[in-house]
Order: sequence, then C-alpha cells, then structure tokens
Amino acid sequence: MTIFRGFLIIVLSCVAFAGAGLAIGYGLAVFVPNYYRSVFVHGREPGFDPIVVGIGQGLTQGSVCGLVVGCVVVLATSWSSARRSPRAAEFPPSFGQPSGFRQFDRNPEADQGRIFRGRISGG
Repeated sequence: MTIFRGFLIIVLSCVAFAGAGLAIGYGLAVFVPNYYRSVFVHGREPGFDPIVVGIGQGLTQGSVCGLVVGCVVVLATSWSSARRSPRAAEFPPSFGQPSGFRQFDRNPEADQGRIFRGRISGG
C-alpha cells in the first residue's frame, strides 16, 4: 500500500463518517429537539439552537469515528500485505538464528549440527 492510498482511505473515511454523523445529528435535532436541550447544561436558555448543536456534534463525532476507522483499515491492510510480501518468504525462521544467516550457508543441514551441538550438550 502506498502512502497516498493510505492517506486517501483515511480522508474518505473521515468524510463519509462525518456526513453520516451530520445527518444523524441533524435528524436528532429536528425530530427530537429536547434531546440536546436535556444533554447540555445551557439547553434551556433562549439562545440555544439544537440544530446547530446537532450538526456540530454529528460532524465532530463522525469525523473522529471516521479517523479511527480509517486508521484501523490502513493498519490492517498494511499489516496483511506485509505478511504476504515476497520478502517475508525469503528468510524463513531458522531455529533462533538471526534471519539471513542461513541464506549464505551452502549446506545448512551439516552446519546446523555443528552450531547447536556445542550449546545443547554443553561442551
């Protein structure tokens, strides 16, 4: 995954979730205006506009949710593609040896007995 593609996924996720949050906040403010009046301390004051509050709450909460979801999607996609990359298959695990040690060894089976014999038997 490229950096541009990851950034695009995060931005589009933010925009989509912000739009959904805006719609939900606006819908709550229009159909149930007493919800925002009861949630906020100054909701009963004359200058309180539940529609503006609903739009603001929906946008902020939706964009934060979209940011989190987008980051999780990018992280999961990057981790999954890194695990399937051909580079990961070049260096298979080699019994606790540093990766890349056995790639230069011409006869790894014969050398492995020599390496581990001293450690296991203690001498």
